[in-house]
Amino acid sequence: MRLIDRCRRRRNRVVVGAGGSILFTDDAGSSWNKASIFGNSKTKLNSVFFINQKIGWTVGSAGKILQSVNGGKVWHEQKSNVAVDLTDVFFNNTADGWVVGDEGTILRTNLAGNAWTTVKSGAKHKLERVFFVGKKGWAVGFGGTILAYDESDKDANSLLPTPKFRTRN
Repeated sequence: MRLIDRCRRRRNRVVVGAGGSILFTDDAGSSWNKASIFGNSKTKLNSVFFINQKIGWTVGSAGKILQSVNGGKVWHEQKSNVAVDLTDVFFNNTADGWVVGDEGTILRTNLAGNAWTTVKSGAKHKLERVFFVGKKGWAVGFGGTILAYDESDKDANSLLPTPKFRTRN
């Protein structure tokens, strides 16, 4: 099971894992309950992220993205439009989110995951983690891959900024 807790002062927590396992607690871990999942629930889940007490996402193999709006008790599938394994998810707010995965895959949403757009990363390796501080973000992966993103770097032909590709020295 994998627990990513970016909201530290909560009594409710969620863990995800193999076989589509999602467990939640609302009593700081004294008891754990199995979540209800709508969609294929057998997919390995790799990461979970909650933006607040109620709203969260989890990602996994074969392009799986699920969202919860009730603290992790019930999950609904979102269409990623990719088949690669997804490894990490991060949201800046309840609408703006990022997902990374195999083959340099980066997905972005500005609609709370109701629509995901593929972002060309230039990376060929698996991306394992994505993280943001303000309007700057980073994705890291195999082969020393580091992608840096800055909201102020706009491509003239795109509504969304393009990540800058850098390699480790």
